[in-house]
Amino acid sequence: MAGEDEQCRDTIRANGAIRPIINKLNGRMVEVQKISAWALANLMRGQDPKLDEFFAMGLGEVVVELILTQEEVPSSHASSELMVEVVWLLSILTHNQEKFALHLCQVGVASKLVRYLESGMAQLEMPALRCIGNMICGPDEITDHLLSHPACLKQLHVMLQTGNKGLMKEATWVLSNIAAGKANHRAAMMEEGVHASLIVILKTSHFDIRKEAAFALFHLLHDPAYTPTLFTPELATEFVGLLRAPDPQVVDMALTVAERILATMEGGPRLFEEADGIDALEQLIYANSSQAVVARSSFLGESPRREGGDADVCAVDKYFGEDAEPY
Repeated sequence: MAGEDEQCRDTIRANGAIRPIINKLNGRMVEVQKISAWALANLMRGQDPKLDEFFAMGLGEVVVELILTQEEVPSSHASSELMVEVVWLLSILTHNQEKFALHLCQVGVASKLVRYLESGMAQLEMPALRCIGNMICGPDEITDHLLSHPACLKQLHVMLQTGNKGLMKEATWVLSNIAAGKANHRAAMMEEGVHASLIVILKTSHFDIRKEAAFALFHLLHDPAYTPTLFTPELATEFVGLLRAPDPQVVDMALTVAERILATMEGGPRLFEEADGIDALEQLIYANSSQAVVARSSFLGESPRREGGDADVCAVDKYFGEDAEPY
């Protein structure tokens, strides 16, 4: 009932259901604990899960205790099913909760989550991965703590190669957030060789996974230390292709990379043209779409207007027009 309707959730919560369900979760009957974790997760659905109410009733402490008192990787069917529900519940509690995420690092729950990534149980790996992703969205010190466990980055890399679309998408999202952090986080990714797997995903996977891989690579490219390594014709071609993506955020990112290719790469204009970038950019500029607005504002904003001409002057003239330097 709570999982289907917001009004129903509010009614159940208003009638004092949260505390007795938490008490059941804190009990000793595994089947009841499992159902309680599932029920509490349903009560948190919706755009405003009102997490403060659950934390005030001690749910955070109960979940932490359950995870810390369980064996490293649940061996029995019942205990593994319970941990799956509990870790999914934790994934909700870690969303935009920096203080709680720091607490998880301090008491050892974060270390348990990393070990769950190695469990070989996809049904447990997914919620553990979601928890880690939520935590990495917080302060850099949380990412520092998680990456101090060698298995964390190693298993994220492994997940890129599993063929499991859900794990691949989640792992690329997590890696994108890591790449957006400190220089030493990007260095760890490069040392692990994650970038090579991200490039493969960008070339071969479904768009929703390619999108996350593209953002991860974009953040790596933002670091000058890795531009010479990553800015290859192969990668440039893939980013040029994203100029035709159906997602304005992706197009905006691709435009940023395109301008960097043209302005900073040796032989950039030639590479861009050989990757069919001129056609992609011109189609985008003159399209009647939201992506065209993105293109004009982010890529053409500094282009001069031709006297007596159209306001939407094609910026590729700077690199490919009559007055452009030869390449």
